[in-house]
Amino acid sequence: MASDAKAVMQQKVIHRIHRIQGQLNSLTKAIEDDQTCEYLVIQTRAVEKAVASLIVQMIENQLL
Repeated sequence: MASDAKAVMQQKVIHRIHRIQGQLNSLTKAIEDDQTCEYLVIQTRAVEKAVASLIVQMIENQLL
């Protein structure tokens, strides 16, 4: 894999991680704001799916 392509893929992974960090920060604030359990579960599932997508993206990058 060319170093330029690798750098682009790394940036995409880092961008996804930053989005996940934002989701986690929002989840933390929701807990502090005493949001409903249903809301917290929905947001937690969104984080879970985002992390799963990150894992898939990282594996796909290794296969290219």
